[in-house]
Amino acid sequence: MVKIFKVNNKKFIIFNIKKKKLIKKIFHKDNLKNLKNEIIGYKKFKKLYYFKIPKFYSSCLTEKDKNIIIEYIYGTKPSIFDLNRIYNRKKIILKNTLIKKYLNDFKKKYKNYYYFKSLYKDLKFFKTSNKKILTTFTHGDFANYNCLKSKNFFYVFDFEKFGERIILYDFLNWFIHPLSSKYAKLASLFNLKINNKYFINMTTIFSNILIWNIIYKIRWFKSKIDKKNFELYVLLYLFEKIIVINNDLKFVKNKKNKELAMSIILILRIVYKNFLKNIKYKITISL
Repeated sequence: MVKIFKVNNKKFIIFNIKKKKLIKKIFHKDNLKNLKNEIIGYKKFKKLYYFKIPKFYSSCLTEKDKNIIIEYIYGTKPSIFDLNRIYNRKKIILKNTLIKKYLNDFKKKYKNYYYFKSLYKDLKFFKTSNKKILTTFTHGDFANYNCLKSKNFFYVFDFEKFGERIILYDFLNWFIHPLSSKYAKLASLFNLKINNKYFINMTTIFSNILIWNIIYKIRWFKSKIDKKNFELYVLLYLFEKIIVINNDLKFVKNKKNKELAMSIILILRIVYKNFLKNIKYKITISL
């Protein structure tokens, strides 16, 4: 045995077997769904090869023990600018999905989650649409903190949020989640009140600059996702991300981390409402 540590409600054990260094990730009983996602994610991405992953050795889902054992990778967190060196977008398998089916799957997956009803009703104008969107298998929490650079290789791990989603989900998350986190920290540092009108206006301007002038211009599959469709992909990303972060709050023990997560939710809701307003306006104009 080399090292034992905990992150929220998960326990990690780093150990050696026959000169191989492995890491065991032990899940709490309330995290069984995440464990199942992680197992499926490792197996699926091993075949798809969207990115390089640690070797998966075993899993256990007994009453007494719920864990996975994977290869231990020693490395450093990559830069946000290393995206194209980590993710092989040429390998991505695209699937055309009716948006009404996508939203119906949302309902099955998240109907018991807090925030679901208030956000889902905002999308009612798409529930009978025959419009199609591009989907694929996604990591679900794809960000540089879930990647490691070891020598000249990049590895991706932590597949607890694995699932089939919009094609841009991982791409959007790579930029939006860490940047919204830093923005929330700055707001806290300068004691800015997130609910006041000044902060809402400032956040709307900041998000428009970030999403349209940076993320939109470097988006994946430019030929297939125009400006109008891009707004919809951002909206669907924000919809799910807000719900997921809020659900994860129950597993966060650290008070500061919990407050940060709540601030991120409020910031993402401001951006969500902005994109929703733009889409509704364009739909109204086209009618």
